[in-house]
Amino acid sequence: MICDYPSVDENSCPFAIYCISGYCAGHIEYIFPAEAKSENSRSINKKWIIKNWNEKIYNGCNVEEIELII
Repeated sequence: MICDYPSVDENSCPFAIYCISGYCAGHIEYIFPAEAKSENSRSINKKWIIKNWNEKIYNGCNVEEIELII
């Protein structure tokens, strides 16, 4: 689940992914970098998530297996 998160510095944006199930439920899994922020709205860039899912966010499943609701 993507939620608001206070920006740590100029290299981050105000969003993070929290785990919502299992043993790690409630833990922050990833704090998005500034480059992930959408230029048009206060949101995450969908193309950035798709491109960087396995390398930067989570490599436990393929991006084709996730559901993005925007």
